[in-house]
Amino acid sequence: MSTIIYYFTGTGNSLYCARRIGDLLGDTTIVPIESEGENIALLKADNIGLVFPVYAFGLPNVVKQFIKHLSSDNKGKYFFAVATNGGRVAGALVLTRRMLETRGLKLSAGYSVIMPTNMILLHETNEEKKKKLFSSMEKKIREIVSAVKSQEYHTVEMGSMKDRILRTGMLYRSVSPFIKLMDHKFKVDQGCIGCGLCSQVCPVHNIKIKNGIPTWNHQCEMCLSCLNLCPRQAVQYGNMSEGKQRYKNPYVEVKDLMRR
Repeated sequence: MSTIIYYFTGTGNSLYCARRIGDLLGDTTIVPIESEGENIALLKADNIGLVFPVYAFGLPNVVKQFIKHLSSDNKGKYFFAVATNGGRVAGALVLTRRMLETRGLKLSAGYSVIMPTNMILLHETNEEKKKKLFSSMEKKIREIVSAVKSQEYHTVEMGSMKDRILRTGMLYRSVSPFIKLMDHKFKVDQGCIGCGLCSQVCPVHNIKIKNGIPTWNHQCEMCLSCLNLCPRQAVQYGNMSEGKQRYKNPYVEVKDLMRR
């Protein structure tokens, strides 16, 4: 059976997860979600996967827009979703299921995959823990692949009721509309060499280079790709990122994260 996986990624975790699923499934096409849904070619396949990170205990806005543009022609297809996260999936997959239902589509399986966080503003993951997380990720990927090959139904994975109600139901819904404006705290320090990589890795084309300096244009996903991938660690977020160890998925190269 053929599979297509649409993925959104900032610093590579979801891309790596999508690749590993595709490698083990075979006959899989992997397509990035980088812009509004109507601009992405929707391909036909037996299985359709969505792989994305959990942001603010919910979905990245660009992923929500993508789902809103999924064609109802996909009725009857086997849909599965994988939410990569740093430890709290909360109600992200429940929200995914509900959004697909509004398109007349059914989410047959939803999985939480815990990976090292790139939200270095709040958390950092030491090397020992990273190794353990990647090891457990591989086990989870094999479980996912086994289910997809058989098109098995799998209960959507979710956090506690508290997480679903307070974090996804209340916090995420109140914060989500304003995430695109949170880029006002991004800046560059004197280490910036004007290479433009931050603009090239931004998945929503939010960064423009003007006079050799990046500017953020308030369509942000807060994926932190610009901050984490800067080769000089010159991109800062207020005073929250100074001195913090940057994160990129070690199995993904920067060139794989550069946008078209």
